[in-house]
Amino acid sequence: MQQFLSGSNPDKLKSNFVWEIVSESDSTFLVGTNIGIQRFNFHTKKFSDLNGMSNQNQKLLATTISRILIDNFSKIWIGTYNYGGIFIIEQKNFRPANLIHLQNEYGNPQSLICGKIRCLYKDKFGNIWIGTEDGLNKFPNQKKFVRFKNMPHKKNGLSGNVVSSILEADDNILYVGYGGNGFDKIDLKNNSLKHFGYSPVSGLGLSDADVICMFKDKKNKIWVGTGSGGLNKFDPVNNRFRSFRHDGKNPYSINSEWVQQILETSDGKLLVGTNDGIQIFDQETEKFYNYQPVKMNNSNKLPSIFSVNSLFEDRERNIWIGTWLNGLYRYDPRKDTLINYLPDSKQNSISGNKISCIYQDAKGIIWIGTFNNGLDKFNKKSNEFKHYKTSNGLSNDVVFGILEDEKGNLWVSTLKGLIKFDPEKEKFRIYEKEDGLVENQFNWHAYYKNYKNEMYFGGKNGFVRFNPDSITVDDKKFPVVLTNFKVFDKEAALPKSLPMTKGIILESNQNFFSIDFTALDLMPTHKHIFAYRLEGIDPSWVQSVFRTTAFYTDIKHGIYKFSVKAMNSDGIWSPVTSIVIQINPSWWNTWWFRVLLMIFVLALLYIGYKIRMNQLLKIERIRFNIASDLHDEIGSNLSSISVDSQSLILGNTLNDTERELATDISKTAKETVDSMRDIIWFINPKNDLNEDIIFKMKQTAAKLLLGIEWNLSVSEKVRMDLFNLEIRRNIFLLYKEALTNVVKHSYAKKCQIRIDEDSANFYLSVEDDGIGFDDKKIKPSTGFRSMENRAKNIKAELGVSSKPNEGTLVKLVFIK
Repeated sequence: MQQFLSGSNPDKLKSNFVWEIVSESDSTFLVGTNIGIQRFNFHTKKFSDLNGMSNQNQKLLATTISRILIDNFSKIWIGTYNYGGIFIIEQKNFRPANLIHLQNEYGNPQSLICGKIRCLYKDKFGNIWIGTEDGLNKFPNQKKFVRFKNMPHKKNGLSGNVVSSILEADDNILYVGYGGNGFDKIDLKNNSLKHFGYSPVSGLGLSDADVICMFKDKKNKIWVGTGSGGLNKFDPVNNRFRSFRHDGKNPYSINSEWVQQILETSDGKLLVGTNDGIQIFDQETEKFYNYQPVKMNNSNKLPSIFSVNSLFEDRERNIWIGTWLNGLYRYDPRKDTLINYLPDSKQNSISGNKISCIYQDAKGIIWIGTFNNGLDKFNKKSNEFKHYKTSNGLSNDVVFGILEDEKGNLWVSTLKGLIKFDPEKEKFRIYEKEDGLVENQFNWHAYYKNYKNEMYFGGKNGFVRFNPDSITVDDKKFPVVLTNFKVFDKEAALPKSLPMTKGIILESNQNFFSIDFTALDLMPTHKHIFAYRLEGIDPSWVQSVFRTTAFYTDIKHGIYKFSVKAMNSDGIWSPVTSIVIQINPSWWNTWWFRVLLMIFVLALLYIGYKIRMNQLLKIERIRFNIASDLHDEIGSNLSSISVDSQSLILGNTLNDTERELATDISKTAKETVDSMRDIIWFINPKNDLNEDIIFKMKQTAAKLLLGIEWNLSVSEKVRMDLFNLEIRRNIFLLYKEALTNVVKHSYAKKCQIRIDEDSANFYLSVEDDGIGFDDKKIKPSTGFRSMENRAKNIKAELGVSSKPNEGTLVKLVFIK
């Protein structure tokens, strides 16, 4: 370890009180002490002062140096501790070329907050951050806009606040006019300023301090229009003035003391626009003549009195006249015609009658700025106007000035910021005070573009100068962070800070929440467009300009992903910031509850199934027992009656009457036995199968239709086993009654039986080729009424159709 102490030799350290050490190169570093700054060389092990510094600058730096920083342009930033501010050394080949001193300036909020420097820091973008005793300053890496303001306590500050006119002469002399305070003549080479105001002495100053407009003619004379002092002519060589005032006794004097615009045409005419019209000023005779360019009697004429806001001559030598309340005039000298454009109900007319400025771009397109109606684009071929207003992207509909840069972009000054407009893409970029402007509110006539393509725009608090090529797109990626998470408008307690939290778990009763977010680029909120989305809830990105909070209410349980991003004024989107939000379900929506509920429901269904099956088995046993009992008891008794009656008939003990009665008893007993067998067959559960039922019907047909050719066709779709016992029994008995009628009454030779079924109905038809009958005249028999009743019992439709000698059709339709 080697120690370096102060000494009397020039190559020694000046003071042992060292505040700062900063590496300058591979062989040198800078040392800040309590009495100045030195450079140390590693090879020679010697200290030295900064070469090339003047004695005056050396004395300024002979103070306590608290901080040293070298920026991206090799400038040395030196912070002082004893309220001396900041010194910036611009150097070439390690030799100082220029010294800039930054201090706190009274009345200038853009100056250094405090002269006592605590720290210096260079961020990744090259911006310099200055920590002082009283606050923080940011010095941007690139100053897009150079600001000029009225600072009375600063040498060479502007003489006025409200800039009303700007123009630059060929010899790097800048003229700045002020509302109510004359104008400044600024030498841009040596940064000197000379002010000219009102003077009661003719020739020594303006006739009125309220400067409205300024114009430089081809002879390099400066013409100044005032608010109440007429027209002034300024000679920049001898700084003398010549004023031209209104004289009611002189018909050749200027017609108004309020001069709004001045224009020298390509043919040398000096046009002066006032609050009462336009005049031509003859510089040789110094006489004013009324400007009425149209010579043809049948053409439009300019009004005798009107207020002129803007004068412009395009490359085709058309004279454009913008007025207050009288719209826009265009004089075509080739055709000697004057056209007046006024707003009307037509969509493509000019948007307003108050014209503030007129401009022709490199493509020959005429642009018109209006007061309160935005920007208009004029199509010469169709004589139509296209409008651009706040609804299209303008920051304000009051347009004051229009200039074009080398890339074809229009720069438009308004009552609310400066706008860069791309006519091809029709996109607007709004620059405001936060972007480096001196003020958001600009002014009439205060705009100018010099031969270096630098632009000037003035407003109520000074003016700015910039080169449009230096106004680049800010493509730096800036982060978006989540700043707050609230549940029912109360800040949620999280185990970590929100930016460090990857996921949030909420209970089911916490499904009303909000998320705050912001962009970390130090620009105000309104300079961003935010877009956020809660996946699963928002179908697409939700855009927000001023609001930096996303609200969500009554969100269903589940896992969601909240994402947010931001776009700066140049259309650059930040990376997406995301957080997972999980809302737990209520206990009745949990998986285990649903599983238990399903098990419970299945158990109930199983118990119900078992109960139902037991009931069906009991019914089956009852049916079987009833069938057995009917067969064994009643069936055997009826059979005994039939046998006993037959024995009586065969005996010789009965007379004729008794024999006839015994015969009836035997017959009734046999029929009852047959009916009882059918009933027993249907009651018996062994016969519930569909095949058994169909077989029974075939068997019945074979038994009843003896001697008749019959056929039974059954569709494969038929499922009679799906009908309950009552329906099956009624269908069968109706079927049996129909066959009985065929046998007893039809004298048929053939009988066709059809059984069919579809998704809605069951069909049964019995058709014979017997003698038939007139179905409109015959009275219903007992058998027919029996069939009708059975059809009604099962809510079926029964149809009987017949004609004499054409057979009979009985059709049953049962709606399932």
